[in-house]
Amino acid sequence: MDPAAVAAQFAPLFSAFPDWNWEMRHLVVDRDYIAVRFAVTGTHRGTFQGIEATSKYGQFNFIQIHPLLHNALHFVQFHPIKTGGYGGG
Repeated sequence: MDPAAVAAQFAPLFSAFPDWNWEMRHLVVDRDYIAVRFAVTGTHRGTFQGIEATSKYGQFNFIQIHPLLHNALHFVQFHPIKTGGYGGG
């Protein structure tokens, strides 16, 4: 997928969560993998995937595992960590 197509996928997300913040917490590089732990925060201000705005603030934690193939990213796996979620704020 070309970079423009990847970026276009995020437009609805950023529209629904205008204060979206993606913070890298850890980066681990191994011979065949790159692993990234990150936290995402944002306030649901617009319709997203058919869900009307709730004005709720959420924090979600994820781990991405990027297998390397010929020294390049091959594909991405998202692994949510069950902490955070919608709540107060």
